[in-house]
Amino acid sequence: RMKVVNEYNNYVDFLHKKKEEGEILEFVILNSTVKRNNIYVESNFQIESILKSSREEVVIQIYVPKGEMLGIASFTLSEGDTFEEFEKEYHDAVFIASQSLSKKFNLPKEGENILDDSHINYENFYSKKFIEAFTNNSLSTYISEKLEELKEAITKKSDEIVSLHFNSFEYHTTVSEKFLKTSYGVEKGYMKDSAYMEFILTAKDIKTGKESEHIVYKKLNDVFDFDYTSFFLNQSQYARDTILAKKPNEFQGPVILGEISTPDFFLPEPPNNSAIMFSSAALKYQKISNYELENEIVKAQKDTLTVHLDATLKGNNASAPFDLNGISGQNICIIENNIFKKFYGDLRNSQYLDIQPTGPMGSIVVEEGKKTITELKNEDEYLEIVNFGWFNPDVSSGNFSAEVRLGYIVKDGVKTPFKGGLFTGNIFKLLEDCELSKEIIEETGYKGPKAIKFYKGELVGLD
Repeated sequence: RMKVVNEYNNYVDFLHKKKEEGEILEFVILNSTVKRNNIYVESNFQIESILKSSREEVVIQIYVPKGEMLGIASFTLSEGDTFEEFEKEYHDAVFIASQSLSKKFNLPKEGENILDDSHINYENFYSKKFIEAFTNNSLSTYISEKLEELKEAITKKSDEIVSLHFNSFEYHTTVSEKFLKTSYGVEKGYMKDSAYMEFILTAKDIKTGKESEHIVYKKLNDVFDFDYTSFFLNQSQYARDTILAKKPNEFQGPVILGEISTPDFFLPEPPNNSAIMFSSAALKYQKISNYELENEIVKAQKDTLTVHLDATLKGNNASAPFDLNGISGQNICIIENNIFKKFYGDLRNSQYLDIQPTGPMGSIVVEEGKKTITELKNEDEYLEIVNFGWFNPDVSSGNFSAEVRLGYIVKDGVKTPFKGGLFTGNIFKLLEDCELSKEIIEETGYKGPKAIKFYKGELVGLD
């Protein structure tokens, strides 16, 4: 069991009293304990330090009634906060809620189907092997072994044309426990683990002396099954190619996104892929989405799109068994063969549309295509985009202009690296004429094709 922040039980009693007095309608308390084990590595590939921490906090959300309107506000308490500080935060939240009113909606009642979690396997949200390694402090030994693989990859990709140098490496691991308690009878808890890797390589063009840094960020779903060898080799190659890359000319024609850029297309940060986000109850209620049930989202000339949102995907960091209202995670089909099937959304926006809420969003799961990546690369000339500097489409229109951090111009089988230029277009237009790879990958928040080919891509060059 988790310990609780100081006056936790007194918080609950206080909030129940305020509910009985009618000052608040309902409340939610999410108690979280987060333990971190962060490993920092120096440029000589030696572990410099291992920093461990543990933090507990309580997030409290209150619902304040005002006629036909409802105000919502939340605040956070940490270890060391006193009950007096809680009271101050509470009264501030009541005031904020009273000034930011929304259309009223009903909070769930104990026993409702949307709260049922009998379909949830709570062991899917953490790895027993990872928890054991985290607890007995053996992760550093494992990471030291992987650092040798990174060292070998850098050596393999260095020669008389480009030299690669290792700068720094960070490996962050987390184990968290969450417990939800609501005034309407929900009591749920779960454990979750996560890992994040970041390192920096410097590439130097021997001939010109020019240098550039290649920064790598990677969220890991499975620490022990991840293919570090291939990943380090690929990233070393990308660092090498980036320093040799040229500025591109304008291009119109087939554009292929790879294993980094494809997940970015379907799950940009923030998640603004209009084809998927138009399935949001919030965007529908705000009249941003024009989706209608059983209507076709685009007229596909080649592959169609089938998309699920799965909050229960085993081992994926984006999975969650329930949201802040206790609504259980689900696996729902939102788009089937380009036909829109279902809105997803939280409690409030779903009630505004008179539909069932779906709980946490989870991962975007895209059905694979019919062709292999080799078959997709059957053109005499095409562009292959490795990654973007930033991919952030306009959610209302689907328009985007994304700078290319690294790509390849492929002509008659010869690959020439380039960087810069803007990959521009409209998500809906591109999906009308595209093909998805048969091979799939799984990343945090995404499971689907490893590559996607657009037949009408456009790159605006810098020359």
